[in-house]
Amino acid sequence: MLCFSGWLLHERWVRMAEASSLLELADYAVATGALVHDVQRERGLSVGFIAGKGKVFQQELREGRRETDAAREQWAGRAAVLQPARFGDAFADAVHDAGLATDALVAGRGAVDGLTLVPADAAKRYTGTIDRLLASTQPLAGFAPDVATAGHLSAWQALAEGKERVGRERSALNGAFTSGTFSEEGYIRFVSAIAQQSAFFDRFRAGATPAERDAFDRLADDPELAEAARVRAVGLAGAGGAPVVGDAAAAFTAVSRRIDRIKAVEDAVAVDLVEEAAATVAATRGELASALALALLSSVGAALLGHSIVRSIVVRLAAASVRVEELGRLAVAAVEEASDAMARGEVHSFEPVVLQPIPAGPDDEIGALCGHLNTIVAQTVRSSGSMAAALTTLGAVMEAVDALLAAARAGELDTRADANQFSGGFRALVQGANDLLAAVGRPIHEAGDVLEQVAARDLTVRMTGDYRGEYARLQTAINLAVDNLRETLDQVVRATTEVDAAAGQIASSAQSVAMGAAEQAAGLQQAASGLSSVAATTRNNAEAAAVADGLSRSARSASAEGLSSMEAMNGVMVRVRASAEGTAAIIRDINDIAFQTNLLALNAAVEAARAGDAGRGFAVVAEEVRNLSGRAKDAARKTESLIHTSMEVACEGQRRAQEAHANLVQIGLSVERVGLTVEEIATASEGQARMLSEVDRGVDQLERVTQQNAASSEETAAAVEQLSAQSRELAGLVGRFRTRASRRAAA
Repeated sequence: MLCFSGWLLHERWVRMAEASSLLELADYAVATGALVHDVQRERGLSVGFIAGKGKVFQQELREGRRETDAAREQWAGRAAVLQPARFGDAFADAVHDAGLATDALVAGRGAVDGLTLVPADAAKRYTGTIDRLLASTQPLAGFAPDVATAGHLSAWQALAEGKERVGRERSALNGAFTSGTFSEEGYIRFVSAIAQQSAFFDRFRAGATPAERDAFDRLADDPELAEAARVRAVGLAGAGGAPVVGDAAAAFTAVSRRIDRIKAVEDAVAVDLVEEAAATVAATRGELASALALALLSSVGAALLGHSIVRSIVVRLAAASVRVEELGRLAVAAVEEASDAMARGEVHSFEPVVLQPIPAGPDDEIGALCGHLNTIVAQTVRSSGSMAAALTTLGAVMEAVDALLAAARAGELDTRADANQFSGGFRALVQGANDLLAAVGRPIHEAGDVLEQVAARDLTVRMTGDYRGEYARLQTAINLAVDNLRETLDQVVRATTEVDAAAGQIASSAQSVAMGAAEQAAGLQQAASGLSSVAATTRNNAEAAAVADGLSRSARSASAEGLSSMEAMNGVMVRVRASAEGTAAIIRDINDIAFQTNLLALNAAVEAARAGDAGRGFAVVAEEVRNLSGRAKDAARKTESLIHTSMEVACEGQRRAQEAHANLVQIGLSVERVGLTVEEIATASEGQARMLSEVDRGVDQLERVTQQNAASSEETAAAVEQLSAQSRELAGLVGRFRTRASRRAAA
C-alpha cells in the first residue's frame, strides 16, 4: 500500500506539473498572437507608406508602431516569466530568436521612414519577424498532457498561420493600390498568400471544436466582409502589370476588418485553451490531494507495524552501533589519515588505537552480527599497529635517503648512509642509494682527473675504468676528444714547418715579378693614351650613325606593321558590327519569349489560387517558372544594352581606323626615303669605328693585365711575409702542449 500510494502520488504530481506548464504556455501563446497581429498591421501600413513615397498612412503608421511596442513589451514580460529554458533548448532558442527579430525590426524602422527600402524588402523584414514569432509557438504542442489538447493547440497554430497569409495579402494589396500597379514580385507574393490560406484554414477546421469551427465558417457569410472579397478580385485582375485602381485606405480597411474577425476567432480558441489548461490543473490538484491522503494513511499504518517489530532489536543494535561508530571515528579514521599522509609523503608518528569488544548477548542473528563486528574491530586495531610501525620505519628511511640526496646535490659523492640499521626492503633501498652514489662518483672522479691533466697541457692521459651505459659514453667521448686534440696539434706542427719554408721562396719570386711588371705598365700607358683619343672620336661618329640607321629601320618596320594592323582591325570591326547586329536580333526574340512565359506563369498562378488545395503544387511550379522568366528578361535586357553600346563603339572604331590607315601610308613613304640616306652613312662609319676599336681594346687589355700582375705580385709578397710570421707564432703556441710527438722529439 505504501509503495502504491507513493507511485500514485508521484504520477498525480507529474500530471499537475504538466498541466501548470500548459497553462503558462497557453498564456505565452496568447501574448505571441497579440504581438503578431500588431506586427502584421504595421507591415501593411509600412508597405503602403513606402509605395506612396511617404505621402499616405503617416498617422496610421505612428499609431500602429505604438500598438506594436506595447504588445512587444507584454510579450517580452510573458517570455521572461515563463523562463523558456525550463522547456528545453529547442523552445528556448526559438523564443530567443524571436526576441532578436523583434529588436531588429524596431531598429530598422529608420529605413522605412527614410524611404530607403522598396516595398518588397520592407514586407520581407516584417514577414521574417512574424515567422520567428510563430515558430516559437510550434514546440508548444509537445508539452500537451494528452492527444486532444495537442490537436487543439495545433489547430490554434494553423489558424494563426492562415491569418498571417491574410496579412501578407493585405500588405501586397496595400502596396499595389497605393502605387497603382503590382510589381512582378508583389503580384507573386499576393497570389501565393491566397493559395496558402486555404491549406492552413483546413488544418484549423480539422482540430478545432465544433463551436470554434462554426464561428470561423460564419465569416464566409458575413456581409461586412464582402468588400474584402471585392478588393481581392481587383488585385487578381492586376496580373501582368495591369493597373490596380481603387482607394488604398479603403482597401486596407476592408482587408483589416477580415483579419480582425479572424483574430476574434483566434482569441476565442486561445481562451478555450487557457480554460482547458486551468480545468486540467484543477482536476489534477484534486487527484493529488486524494493520492496524498492515501499516502499518509499508508505511512501511518507502516509506522505502527514497524515500531512493534523494530523495538525488539533496536536496543541490542544500539550497543553495536556505538561500537561501530567508535570503530569508524577512531580506528578507521586514524588508519585513513595515516594512509592519506603516507600518500602525500608526510611521515609522522602514529599512535595505535585501542577498542573494547562488543557484548555479544544471546546466540542469535544479532549475536552473530556482533561477533563478526568484534573480528573486524580486532583486525582494524592490528592494522593500526602495523601502520604505526611502517610509518616509523619509512620516516627513518626517508631521512637517510634525504641525507644522501643532500650530499649528492652538494657534490659530496663519497657520503654513505648506514644500511645496517634497517631490514628487508628498506635495507635494500638504502643500500641501493649508497651503490647509486658510488656508481655515479667513480666515472665523475676519473673524468675530473683526466680533464685536470688536459688543462695542464698533458694530452697523453686517458680514462681507463670499466663503465657501461651513459658512463661508458662519457668515457668514450672524453678519450676521443683528447685523442682528436692531440692529433690535430701534431698536424699543425708539421704544417707550420712546411708553410714557413714555402713562404720564403714565394716572397723572393713575387718581389722580382713585381719590379718587371711595373716597368712594362709604364710603357703601355703612354701608347694607350694616344689610341684612346682617336678611338673615342671615331666611336662617337659610328654610334651616332648606327643610332640614326636603327631609328630609320624601326620607323619603316613600325610603319609597315601599322598599315597591316590597321587593315586587319578594319576587317575585324566590320565583322564585330555584323555579329552584334545578329546577336541583337536573337536577344529581341529572347525578350519576346520571356514576356510570353511570364504571362503564362501569372495566369497559371491565378488559376491555381482559384483551385485551392488541388492547385497548390501547381502554384509553386508556376511561381518558379515566373521567377525564371523574370531572370531571363533581366539578363536579356542587360545583354541588349551592352550589344547596342558595342555596335556604336565598333562603328566609331571603323571610321577612326580608316583615317589612321591613310595617315600611315604617307608616313611610310617619307620614312623610306630618309632610311636609305642614313643607311649609307652608317655603313661607312661602322667600318672605321670597328677597326679602331679592335686596336684600342687590345692595348687596354694588355695594360690592365700588366697592372694587375704588378699589384698581385706586391700583394703576394706582403701576404707571404705575414703568413711566415703567423706560422712561427702558431708553432710556438703548439709547442706548449705535451704530445707523443713532442715526447719523441725531446727524447
